[in-house]
Amino acid sequence: RVTCFTCHSGNQSPVSDPDIALQYSASPENPNVRNLPPDLTGTTADQVFNKYIRALGGADRLATVTSFVATGTYTGFDTGRDKLPVEMYANAPNQLTTIVHFPAGPSTRTYDGRSGWMAGRDTPIPLLTLTGAEILVSPSGWVQGDMKVEHWQTMVRARALENGCYVIAPDQVGNIYIGHSMVVDPFGRVVIDMGERQGFEIVDLDLSMVGEVREQLPLLKNRRADIYGRAVLTGKFS
Repeated sequence: RVTCFTCHSGNQSPVSDPDIALQYSASPENPNVRNLPPDLTGTTADQVFNKYIRALGGADRLATVTSFVATGTYTGFDTGRDKLPVEMYANAPNQLTTIVHFPAGPSTRTYDGRSGWMAGRDTPIPLLTLTGAEILVSPSGWVQGDMKVEHWQTMVRARALENGCYVIAPDQVGNIYIGHSMVVDPFGRVVIDMGERQGFEIVDLDLSMVGEVREQLPLLKNRRADIYGRAVLTGKFS
């Protein structure tokens, strides 16, 4: 198995030569680990959300809330644990935009109910799963470093596979950037990788493959948008 811990080992920066034996050895005793007991009550996710909705005044009252604007701070591994300003804009039932203001520039994620877009210099990974679109364009400025080419290639292929669509991922070349602009098909196969070249390429995209892959791998179909959609609409942000 390969997880975030494989390369990061709990640190912000990944190591270039991870200890694979560590992944498969017995876990060491850690006094800080919390082993939460399983829920033996049989409580479902719907019951939890229904209780939360009742606490906010009930479904009828929440139905009148069709939009909200929120500001606050965002903290994550990509901020070095610093708190950065964030804005969120939402319209019912399924439109959402988030903007995180990084020092290098804003990182924006937008979903209009059918398709999603992202723009920013921080990462090629969307904060929200993008769906509906047949082609996802993800421009980036991916910085050089240990395993950075492998990380870029893996994440671009993963985005294509989990969304069942083509991903066109142009990346800056020269200076501190790795290049490797890519096109990946819905099955996660690399159509083209430009390496460190700068220029243009023309590729043929078979859009019928989008439906075929989503039928074979119904990752989008199996999402529980009914759960996280309500969480976004009724969430509180600080």
